[in-house]
Amino acid sequence: MGSGRVAYQHAVDRFSRAIDLDPNFVEAYLQRGILYWREIQNYHHAIRDMTRVLALDPERTQALYTRALAYQSRGDFDQAIADFEQFLAHNSDSTWRDSAELQLAGARELRAAREAARSH
Repeated sequence: MGSGRVAYQHAVDRFSRAIDLDPNFVEAYLQRGILYWREIQNYHHAIRDMTRVLALDPERTQALYTRALAYQSRGDFDQAIADFEQFLAHNSDSTWRDSAELQLAGARELRAAREAARSH
């Protein structure tokens, strides 16, 4: 395990301890989920944490965006598309809107390509 990965795992462990102390600590779930998705590539855990964020605070739409990216990373394009669409429906002026639109288009293309490959 490289030193960067060790540092990320250490951060995950610290967020986990914070969550143990306060199971409703939304920001800890959010930050831990981002680390799981972006740095550790544990998409299952990232999705779990983002789902918990949304259960605790449905207005935290950054969790929808991150969860969509995690779904997309593991090849679950239907779920990614649903989350990107929900994110876009609730974020007309978000910093991440342009990126979400591009990601949504990409997820749709990847899903279509996979469906076309399966039909041949």
